[in-house]
Amino acid sequence: EVVRLARTATLDQLVGAMRPAKKKQLRVKDGPLTQMVRGGGVFVVDHLEQADPQILACLTALARGAKTFHHPVSNEPIAVNAKFRLVLLGDPAKKLPPQLPMACNVVEVSPYTADDHRQLLVEQHGLSSQLSAKLAALHESLVEASKNGVLDFGRRFPLAFGQLRTVAQRLERAQKKGALDDAAVAEAVFDVYGGRLTAQSHIDAFSDLCAAQKLTPPSSTSASTSKPRNPGVRGF
Repeated sequence: EVVRLARTATLDQLVGAMRPAKKKQLRVKDGPLTQMVRGGGVFVVDHLEQADPQILACLTALARGAKTFHHPVSNEPIAVNAKFRLVLLGDPAKKLPPQLPMACNVVEVSPYTADDHRQLLVEQHGLSSQLSAKLAALHESLVEASKNGVLDFGRRFPLAFGQLRTVAQRLERAQKKGALDDAAVAEAVFDVYGGRLTAQSHIDAFSDLCAAQKLTPPSSTSASTSKPRNPGVRGF
């Protein structure tokens, strides 16, 4: 189970909240974290730096190896399944309460490089090396432009491999239909990335970066009107 935290995430979204049941009674329906604690499995929390103090306190207790999880809503003591594993992903540049890293086996993972992205697109989606390199280079330039403030995709749209994967999945389907051409590539890129941009200056900068990779807006789609695609990860 993978959960991507947003700034508005609340603890009950992870552990569960009161819900109406039969005979007009209320009961606590387990959230994704509680389900993993009960049944076992790997629970991955991405964007840990977005977590509020309540979420951090709950995760810290589990990271320390608690044998019993005291549900914060129902107060039910739940035995932590022996097969439960907690993986926390966060930005090392952001500060976290010191007790949380101390309770974890901390591993710093280098971000994917453009060549890593190219290789993943080739191996996982069957795209040509040339096209994969072009998409990877574009993604890298968008990440850099976002860091420098030239582009703003919004707080809930961190640039990661998920966007490239979404583009690749569309192109993979087009390739199976024999419809993979420059227009299909441009449309996929402008739909997945361009639909998040609203300011005209950002749209223009995005178009310039695409043009540098010889990707031009499709005639029926513009960066300001295309719709974003869901990367397929649960977000709170």
